[in-house]
Amino acid sequence: HNQLRDKIDRLLADVNAASSVSLRSVSEKLNALVEQGRIPAEVEAAVDKAVASQWLSSGHSPQLAIRSSAVSEDSINSFAGQYDTVLNVPVEKILTAYRQVIASKYSQRAIFYRINCGLSDAETSMAALVLEMVDARTSGVMYTQDIQDPGSNRMAIHAVGGLGEGLVDGRISPGVIWLDRNDPSNIVARRKGGQQQEGLVLEDHHANILGDWGQKLNQLYGEDQDVEWCIDKQGQLYLLQSRSLMSGKSSSADQQACEVSGIEAEQLITGAEKASTGAGGGPVYRIEGENDLDAVPAEAVLVARHASPRYVSALNRVAAVGTETGRSAGHIASVAREVGVPLLVNAKGALEHLIPGSEVTVNADGGTVYKGLVDSILDSTCA
Repeated sequence: HNQLRDKIDRLLADVNAASSVSLRSVSEKLNALVEQGRIPAEVEAAVDKAVASQWLSSGHSPQLAIRSSAVSEDSINSFAGQYDTVLNVPVEKILTAYRQVIASKYSQRAIFYRINCGLSDAETSMAALVLEMVDARTSGVMYTQDIQDPGSNRMAIHAVGGLGEGLVDGRISPGVIWLDRNDPSNIVARRKGGQQQEGLVLEDHHANILGDWGQKLNQLYGEDQDVEWCIDKQGQLYLLQSRSLMSGKSSSADQQACEVSGIEAEQLITGAEKASTGAGGGPVYRIEGENDLDAVPAEAVLVARHASPRYVSALNRVAAVGTETGRSAGHIASVAREVGVPLLVNAKGALEHLIPGSEVTVNADGGTVYKGLVDSILDSTCA
């Protein structure tokens, strides 16, 4: 409608995916094109008609979620966290939020991700879904195979209070309940989260129902699933999304082969959580500002407070990533597993003990960061 195809193609033809400066510059220009474009009158009319018939005719005016629904999303490539979801949108702001979702196709991280997946712009056309919000008391993510311990035959349910944004974008460390994959009525372990909020606790009966749903989803799709869910303030459980679980190269065989012992190097971080398997070493680079990604050196170990999806555009050049918050259910974890970059989350003290410029070795499977480059790990099957 706005005759943007040629302009978009010219800008994308000039982008250098290895340069965050180039990615940001092209992203800003593409977003400006979308922002300046006109939404077709027939689209506006169709939205107005749908809003009137769906809600306004009954006097119902809910808060809405407008989310991406792009071709190739949530398939072989997850695109986890790469496109925008706009929450708590009033009905009169649907088109404003729609424009934001469409523009997010050209975010810096989404362009990078798409190029590294070998997908063209034309292969990933964007649609947007308009959904009524659930007034969530508790939200979370269920992995129908525990990626922390793939040989354990467990499901892992991650839960936070309220909406799930803080979980998937790495700002909140959730509580976790593990279930027996063969018998979801059997709760085998629990771990308290990093929040202290009313309504955070996931009741056992809800965990059991989720486990039963997980079994059914596995049977339906024939593979393990990454499931988003929530519970409203009346106690009703909702299934929000189910997609293939991106588990990376984690397997019981990989884990067994990756076990190391007799390491004499000083341990700077212990007890962190593996979000993506593997090992890597290099100089520490600490992320603090929005534009710090531009200066991330090749083969660095990226260290940050939160496990943010925006770090995706640096994953092609870092040796490993470590963050102080987050869990394996975050969006950055899904992408790190897809591209094979070791990622430690919930690495308490990382900002204090991992000094910028100093060389360290990350063994994600062991939840440990060592001082210096440890050849016995970097030369092993762990890496």
